[in-house]
Amino acid sequence: MDDMKEPGRHRRGPLLITAGVLLVAAVSTVGALGLGGGGSGDARDPDRNGRLVQVSRETLTDRTEIDGQLGHGPEVPFPVKAQGTITWLPASGTTARRGEQVLRVDDRPVVLLYGSLPMYRDLGLRQTADGAGARSGSGDGSGSGDGSSSGGGSGADSGTYAGDDAGDSGGSSGGPDAAGQPASDAPQRPVPLHGMDVKQFESNLSALGYSGFTVDDSYTALTAAAVERWQKDLGLPQTGTVDAGSVVYAPGAVRIAGTSARVGAEATGTPVTYTTTSLMVTVDAKATETRWAQRGTTVSVELPDGRSVPGTVASVGKDAAAPESGSGEGGAPA
Repeated sequence: MDDMKEPGRHRRGPLLITAGVLLVAAVSTVGALGLGGGGSGDARDPDRNGRLVQVSRETLTDRTEIDGQLGHGPEVPFPVKAQGTITWLPASGTTARRGEQVLRVDDRPVVLLYGSLPMYRDLGLRQTADGAGARSGSGDGSGSGDGSSSGGGSGADSGTYAGDDAGDSGGSSGGPDAAGQPASDAPQRPVPLHGMDVKQFESNLSALGYSGFTVDDSYTALTAAAVERWQKDLGLPQTGTVDAGSVVYAPGAVRIAGTSARVGAEATGTPVTYTTTSLMVTVDAKATETRWAQRGTTVSVELPDGRSVPGTVASVGKDAAAPESGSGEGGAPA
């Protein structure tokens, strides 16, 4: 249905439903029992035995005409988290694909990527105390000169204090190293960020042609380096960190349905909505008229210009409207 021209506005037209049903007719007969009159009542009489009848297989066609509305389906709002002033908005009806901007906030692009998880946090390397990372990575207790650290390899213990115990350096007492420095005062080093949202983002970064990292659930220094190259191409500061407001996700390429804000307004709420890029027919049918409404059913759609094109039932709604006349029949979108 991609070759259909999009009408200027929603128009209604008949939807011809042609559903093929395979009918298997099983027929069996028995011989006459011979009521009344003379003759032998023997059921084994060859003239009175049952006879075989051929089973026939035929394809029946269920034909129904229903009016529908031609369009692109329901509008979905982009979950924009960027804060600032809207400096650019797309035109309604345009198509946005992976890596393209869906709006600009403070003259910075908000980029469309593909995925099901929302962008709910910044993606980048975490910073932790250098001593904490070394102790956590060693896996064994390094407090041999001081019994105060019973689990030198634990992340909680090493995250609280940085640096080795005083006993490791000769047993001098006093000074900040003997008591342990707070991790906030110790040198910091980057630590990878983990999560399925990381893998989703890295999959998109790879699909856009950026390499040098492994697509997995770990945001490493290699990922940050690829992000810096991506940011350079977008004209953004090369920080290696992806702000939560700089990316929005959708299942795939989308059609911009409309905008509820104007350039110069604050980027709040849902300033941009989208639909699918495919044309579809939405049918509101009574529950008693939806025998054909099963996902995958082949239908014939008659367009407003008189052409007929094939289609397939993509989804069936579960909601039903209250009956209008108390007849017990509700409307069900298909």
